[in-house]
Amino acid sequence: ESEFVQSLGDEETQDRKLLLAYFHRLHENNFEATPQFFDLVRRRGVPQRYRWLAWRAIAAWSPHYKAATWERLSRRAADPRAVDAIVKDLDRTFPSREDFGDERKAQLSSILKAFACMFPQVGYCQGMNFVAGFILLHAPDCSSEQAFFMLVEIMAKYKASLLF
Repeated sequence: ESEFVQSLGDEETQDRKLLLAYFHRLHENNFEATPQFFDLVRRRGVPQRYRWLAWRAIAAWSPHYKAATWERLSRRAADPRAVDAIVKDLDRTFPSREDFGDERKAQLSSILKAFACMFPQVGYCQGMNFVAGFILLHAPDCSSEQAFFMLVEIMAKYKASLLF
């Protein structure tokens, strides 16, 4: 615990109690979507360093998650119309954000193409880029594969794909 407290950045020290609450949950293997966890999230929020773990716990991760799914989908060619629309939207996605540069745009492209392959009946629609881009911005340590499965979770489980 003392190492953790010493690792806190200047802006994090003011949220020390909250960070320690999440730290203890993680180290006690109690980072699960329980009523107490939802209460903590709702009442006190989620510190940036635990946000990705909290999202995964709350979403209960994806039943679509299988080890080879991302590999297979990310190599498959998406519908050319979807690819054209994705390419057009890449530079429109958070254009004023410096932290959404070429590397993030490449990640975003691969995520959206894989989604279009997995759900050809939905494909790609304008606006999906912002949902996937938001995931990438607020979970900077997640991989393209993890961001893809969170997008799938949002679109399938929470029926966000009905908006598109």
